[in-house]
Amino acid sequence: MNIIEQLMGGCYNGLVIGTEVEVGDAKNISPPEGQHHFDLEQLQDAVGGYIQIVLVPRSKMIMAINEDGRLKGLALNPIASMIANQVIVGPACIINRDQLE
Repeated sequence: MNIIEQLMGGCYNGLVIGTEVEVGDAKNISPPEGQHHFDLEQLQDAVGGYIQIVLVPRSKMIMAINEDGRLKGLALNPIASMIANQVIVGPACIINRDQLE
């Protein structure tokens, strides 16, 4: 089962994928206590700055990435790049589209 299948199957609320981790090392995150949605501050903390939203192809997922990642020279994130089917740098946070506030 890949990351997207796990997320769509409800195994995780969200995953933060760093630039130097294996798929199995992704960090599981959840919305704040008692809420269904992730708030802006939580996503900004996960990616280390202002967020940019990237649609994940063929899924109901979105990916929050660091909006200034390329300007800051953040490292390539090969796992997130493969999932998004585009070049992603820095940490990426994958959540269900309906969990974005």
